[in-house]
Amino acid sequence: MVNHTIMKKRPNCLQQRKRGVGMLIATVLIFTLMLSLCACGGEQETDKVEEPVQQETCKVEELIQLGTSLLHQQHRTQADTEQALACFEEAAELGSDAGRFLAGWVYDWELPDTAKDYVRAMEYYEQCRDSRPYALICMAYLYQNGQGVDANPDKAEKLFAEAAAAADAETLSPETAPGYYPEACDLLGCIYDGGQGVEQDYAKAMEWYQ
Repeated sequence: MVNHTIMKKRPNCLQQRKRGVGMLIATVLIFTLMLSLCACGGEQETDKVEEPVQQETCKVEELIQLGTSLLHQQHRTQADTEQALACFEEAAELGSDAGRFLAGWVYDWELPDTAKDYVRAMEYYEQCRDSRPYALICMAYLYQNGQGVDANPDKAEKLFAEAAAAADAETLSPETAPGYYPEACDLLGCIYDGGQGVEQDYAKAMEWYQ
C-alpha cells in the first residue's frame, strides 16, 4: 500500500541548491533551442517532405518556451502553473522527452501539495528515462519516499546508480552535456555527495555542482 503521508524529502544538498521554480526551467533545452533556430529560422528549403517535421519541431519549441515563460513570472499564479503544465503535456504528446520530463517535474514539484500527482510524475519520468538520466534520479526519490509508488529503497538505490552510470557512459560533464540544466547537474552531484547508489565521492560531486 502506498504511504501517502510520507513527506517528500530531498537531500540537503539539493534543497540548498534548489534555486526556486525558474532555475530548473531557466536553461531548459538550451541545446535543443539552439538547434531550433536552424529548424525554425527560415533556412533555405531543401526538401518539402521535411516541412511537417520542422513545423512540429517548431511547435514543440514554442510550447516549451511558453511553459518556461509562465513559470518564470515573478507573481506566478496557480493558473499560470497549470497552463505551463498544459504546454509541457502537449509537447510530450508530440514526442518531446523534454516535455515529458518537465511535465513530470511540474506534477512532482511545482503544483500545490493538494494538486501534486506523483503517479503522473512517475509516468512521465518513465517515458523519458532513456534520454534523461536525471529523470531516473527523480524516480529514485519517489521510490525512496513512497510517493506515487510503494516505498522501495533498494529500487531507489538502483535508479541512483543507473543514473550515474548513464551519465558516465555518455561522458557527460557540466561543460559538455547538451540539454543538461543546472538543476540536473545538482541532482547528479547529490548522488555522489550522499553516496546514493554509488561510492561517495565529494570531488566528483563538486564537479557537477560547479
